[in-house]
Formats: sequence, C-alpha cells, structure tokens
Amino acid sequence: MDIGQGKKGSKQPKETCKMNFGGPSETVCNKQQAGYTIKSRVIKPLSLAHLKLCERSDTPIHNLIQSDIVHLFPCVLSNDGNALKPSIEYDPRLKENVGLTVDIDVEFVKKNKNVTPKFIRENIVTEVVMSAVTTIGNEVSLPCVVEYKSRSGKTGDAMAKSWSDTIKILQMCESCQENTTAEEHILKDFSKCKSTCDECISRKSVCEECDFAGQVSYLPCLRACNNCLNHNRLCRRSVFLVLTADCEEGNKVAFEKIQSAREKEDIDHNLSLLSVIPDCPHVGKSLKASFSNWFLKLGHERGNLSILRNFRNRSAPEVSRQVKRLIPKNDFVRNRDRQDPSAVLAITDESLLEFLSDTGSVTSTIIPETGKFTADNRPGMHQKPVSITVGHYGWIYILCKYDETTGNSDLLKARMHSPIDTFSVLKKNIPANEVQFNGGILFLCGNDSKVSFVDLSNEVTPNVTKINSKKIAADLLSSYGLAVVGTLAETKKRLNNHLTTVQEIYKEEGLETNVINFWDMSVQQPTFSAICTIDKGLLYAACSSIKSIVSVAMDYDGVGIKGTLQALCSFNDTWKGFTSICAVAGSLYVASKFGMDKVCMNSWEITNVLSSERDEVWPYKIKRRQQCVLFTDPTNRMIYSYDTESMRLIVFAGNGNETSVDGPNLEASFRQPCGIDVEFENVVYVTDIMTHSIILITPLSETIRFLRSIGCLYKAFSVHKKGKATIGAI
Repeated sequence: MDIGQGKKGSKQPKETCKMNFGGPSETVCNKQQAGYTIKSRVIKPLSLAHLKLCERSDTPIHNLIQSDIVHLFPCVLSNDGNALKPSIEYDPRLKENVGLTVDIDVEFVKKNKNVTPKFIRENIVTEVVMSAVTTIGNEVSLPCVVEYKSRSGKTGDAMAKSWSDTIKILQMCESCQENTTAEEHILKDFSKCKSTCDECISRKSVCEECDFAGQVSYLPCLRACNNCLNHNRLCRRSVFLVLTADCEEGNKVAFEKIQSAREKEDIDHNLSLLSVIPDCPHVGKSLKASFSNWFLKLGHERGNLSILRNFRNRSAPEVSRQVKRLIPKNDFVRNRDRQDPSAVLAITDESLLEFLSDTGSVTSTIIPETGKFTADNRPGMHQKPVSITVGHYGWIYILCKYDETTGNSDLLKARMHSPIDTFSVLKKNIPANEVQFNGGILFLCGNDSKVSFVDLSNEVTPNVTKINSKKIAADLLSSYGLAVVGTLAETKKRLNNHLTTVQEIYKEEGLETNVINFWDMSVQQPTFSAICTIDKGLLYAACSSIKSIVSVAMDYDGVGIKGTLQALCSFNDTWKGFTSICAVAGSLYVASKFGMDKVCMNSWEITNVLSSERDEVWPYKIKRRQQCVLFTDPTNRMIYSYDTESMRLIVFAGNGNETSVDGPNLEASFRQPCGIDVEFENVVYVTDIMTHSIILITPLSETIRFLRSIGCLYKAFSVHKKGKATIGAI
C-alpha cells in the first residue's frame, strides 16, 4: 500500500492492497517452531532433560543410592488425561493424517481397503494421557510421557502394561537413553539397559562377583547397568517408587493388578519397589464431589456443601460477611467439576474450620433448593409441609399440601441428594397431619382419624414370588402360626393359600388393608389424634374416641395389621387440642394447646412440665432427641429443647424474627415451624408451613473433621494455591 494514496489512486484495488510490515515468511517461521510428536510413549529429550536437571549440583536432591558406580534419583510418575474431540485430520507439518492409534499412511490404506465403523470406534483417539516425572522431594518435575488412547484402550490390562513399559523405559540410565534410537523423539525400547543378575535374584542378595563390581542390591532397579560398568562410567538413572493416577475404572483395575502382583511377589523385579496410589488432587476432587452431591452421613451428623453455601449466602448479614471473608468466591461452594484445587483448599482452610468450630449447629434450607433450581425442587412447588420423617438409605417422607378444612394432605418422598431430588407422590388426599417411619413402614395419623400405613419394604404384605430362601419362608409361616414343613416350593404354596384366605376374611368383614384394624372392637373402630411409634410392633397413641392414652400392639397377618388396644390413662382435663406425643426415658410427653405434660409409664401419674400461660410457649409437634424433648412453637417461631433430666427449657433454634434465614441455630429464623423429626438422635428436620420449606439442623463437628482430613491430605502432597508453593520445583 502506498503512503498518501487517496481514494482515487490507481493502486486502489483490494487484491493489490496487502500490508507488508517485514519479517520472516510463514515457511521460515515454521522451520523455527519446536519439534513435537504424535507418537505415544516416553519423549526422549524431556526424559534426558529431567536426568540432567537432577544431576545439577545446585539441585538439593537426596539420592536413594549414591555410590562410585551409580546415582539413583527416587521419582514419582504422575498420570492424568484430557479428553479430545475425536477426529481424523491432516497435519501439514508432519505431512500425516492423525487421529487414530495406528499410522494412517499408504501402507495402511493398502492393507485396510474396507475400514469398518467398528475399527474406527476402537482406534480413534479420544483422550491424551500425560505423565509427569517428579523427584520424591518435589525438587524437579517435567512432563516426559504422552500417550494417545482410544476409548477401548483404557482397560485395566492395557493400562497396567502401558505403565509397566513406560516405567521400565524411564528407569533406563542416561547413557543408555542417549544411545537408544528414538522414533520421532519417542523411546519405546528398554532392552539396551540391563542390570539383572540371575544369581543375585535367586539368592535375593548380592553375589560375590556383583559385590566386587560395587553393586549394593540384587534388585535390577537399584543397580548400575552393565553398559556403564563395562565402559567404567557413572550410571545415572531414576527409580520409580510411586505411581499416581486418577480413579477411572480402567486405572483402578490396573492398580489392583499391580498391587496384587506385588503382594504375591509375582511382579517384574524392575517394578518391585513401585507403590500405586490414587492421585491426591483427584482424591480430593472425588471426596468434594461426594460432599457436593449427597448429604453424607458423617458420624451422627449430615454433611453437604450446600450447608456451607447457605451459611455463606443465607445467614444474617453480620454472619454472612464473616463467612464471605473466609470463602471469598461463591464458586468455592458450588458443585463444579473442575480440576483447580482452589475450591477444595478454600473449604479446608484452617481459619474457616476454626470459625465453624465456634459456630456449633447450623440450620440450612434443603427444600426448596436455594442454589440451583431443578424441575421438581423450585420455590412454592411443595406447599404447606406439615410433617416430615426420615426413612432408610437417605429417603425423607413429607406430608405436604395440607388442607386445614378437611385435614387431608399428600404423602411425598424425596432423596437426600443435593439438590433434593427423585420426588414422587406416594398417596394423595389422605386424612393425616403426622407421618412417622419405623421398621420399613410409614404410619400416618390425622386429627381424630384412623392410623393408616404405607408398606415400603413388604413388611406387612410379603412378596411370595421373590422369596428364594427356605429360612425366610419358614420365618413367615411361624409368624402366621402355620406349620413349617416341606420344601421351599411347598412352603411358598402354603403362604399363598394363607394370604388368599386372609384376603377373603378382610373382604367379608369389610376391613381396610391400609389401616390398623382392631378386630376385638365389636362396635366402631377407634380414632386417634397423635401417635408415637416405638418399633414396628408397638406404638403409643392419643385415642380420641375413648379419650385415653393407649398402647397399640401390632400383629402382621400377611394382608394388613391387627391392632390390640390397651388403655393406659384417661385424658387430663386440660388436654384439649392434642397435637403430638413422644416417649423419652420411661415417660410419655404429651403436647396440647395448653402446654406439655409428662406421663410416667410406671405409675401413670400426670405432671405438667410446660404451661403455655406460665412459660409462654406453645408446643406443637414434639420429638425425642437424646434425653431431651424437642418441639416446634409456631407462635414464637422457634424450636425449643426441654431437658428431661435437669427440667430446663432452652431455645434450640430460631430468634423469633418472622423471616426465613439460615445460619447458626440461635441466629436463624423461621416463619411458622411445624413438623419435626430427628435422625441419629442428633440431626433435626423441620418443616416451615408458611415458607413451604424443609430445614435441616445439624452439628458441624464431623463435617469439620471430614474437611480437615482432606486438607491434611492436600498438605501432605504439597497441593497448594497458585503462586503459594512451599517448595520450589524446577
């Protein structure tokens, strides 16, 4: 382009207007680019560079063996992979088609005229696996190995063989590596570097000849090679003590194979010192993923990343500011699949753990989801939750959509995933405002209603077709009072006949199969206002039809539940508007509109322990927690704890403000706490009928211990934040 050329200049056409600032051409630039390879295995220049760096006098490496004939550098091989987009492309620099695990050249085309889709799937590269060689003290580290893997190439056998061959090549001495011919910078042959003595191996000690030569071990990986001895030169080599990789299925199988071979002393003597361990960052990442995805049972507590997230984002402003100083980024408490260890290091930082130690128990909203909305866990989806109970294997059961007019609600189940998921409706429009789980059965009770149940694990009605053990069939026959004789098929036939007979009786008597039936009640079936399940064979209840506290013994006949009712004590004059009942330390505690009373189960003496008028508390739903009675108070918007031994009443959670705030127990707030349940006698679940939410209350001591363990693991392996390494690596 000419300087000063105007719009009407003669050299205006675009094809002639090319800027030229000088400098080398593209061809010259390509000649100056660094070499690279598309082959798999040990990269010779990098492996030699690592040995050269280890030899430097200013590198403070503690050699495993340092003698007149050999210097051994103890090393670790760290392995990790990156996914690639599968494709076959032409490389203009190497003038080759790349993308398969085999060379795509003229010979390949001649031999494979009809390439099948199966061949492509089995051989197309989907992942590049890099391995770094690091001295055991983390002084020198270089990536020295590259491998291009197909999806079918990451089996346990393939990975075990690949690692074995790679380590044998890397353990070649410096001189042998220099004298071994490389193919496109890649070393694949380790046969030139030999240091094995059969006599030493058989004796498991150094023979006289090798001892005279200066060898100090019978293991080939700890000896000078024969070439260096013959040429009277110092043998410098690496010995690999540790192999680390991520926890993919193929790698795990390979780990097990290597470990098993070592335990059986059937491993190659060149690898006899090798230990295999999962890669520390991946272990921390996997543990953090579990901590993010599930409400883990940690001792007698529940732990999850969402608890820390709500603590940071949904606490009172003063608390939130303190936590945000300790967890500066919200990304650190979000479930993100990232290799960057910053998130793990942030939540395992000792200053944060000390702050959490001083906090005690915390409240955290689990329904609705507060961080990432899902299709079935959004605000307002599960309205008016009135009761909650915890089942087996991390399932919770909720009575929601409660109608005060009819007393009906829907029974919902959900999984303790994060976010809470797998919601499903078990029953709709059932007369219940309380649900309790015991022995694989859900028991439901409403206001002046029958006690119904939902059989979750075939405890009431056995599935005879799935019985494959004679002992199970015999136990069932014994429980029904039937003779236990015959083969498995005969016992199953007898069970089926019994169930058919009982079903006919239920039909003739007009009995429901989903409620507790009292066959000895000649007039009308009793109704109840509150229940307390002890086990799957006994419950206590407030029977509104006979105005008494009763015990109900339950028998299972294969179709339903037979109840035997026994009156224990009559209602007190002040017991109006029963709301809940629970058993603690040999006594029953009864909550009503006027407070809470204690019923001694030895003398059946009734004692008032809390009065709404005197103590200004209004217990609604009560549950046992260790030796205390926990109860919700919708009027005061708090959760209280009554100690049955010291007879002291304290605030367990809530500050009385009419808001919905998470955080430390006494600084959290509720709108209208209603249902309550206790898990492991330590973890508390509360329903807030006004905010349509479920709140988890848990101590943090085991969570702190869990996070501190991960932090110690990272410290032990020098996993650190960017720019904050404690040991400088070359």
